Amino acid sequence: MIQTIRNGDAMKKARTKIAARFSQLGIKGEREMTEYIARNTKVSGEQKPTLTDLQALLHVMNSQLEAKQIKKLRQGQDYGYQRVCV
Repeated sequence: MIQTIRNGDAMKKARTKIAARFSQLGIKGEREMTEYIARNTKVSGEQKPTLTDLQALLHVMNSQLEAKQIKKLRQGQDYGYQRVCV
């Protein structure tokens, strides 16, 4: 799991939300999580993220989940409104 500096309640809540978002995005392995964090945050190497870093990561994750949901809805609409020529 993500290690952070200044472990306050806000940090714990953010880490819990991040864990839930990883699950929703289908990211399960620790290696996958580490790669995702490296791609989507400014935190590098052994540096521990701040609350601001975690909030930024949550924002990125929420945006990706919204895009995923919109794509899913659009695909569902495509099937519902197909024209059939007889």
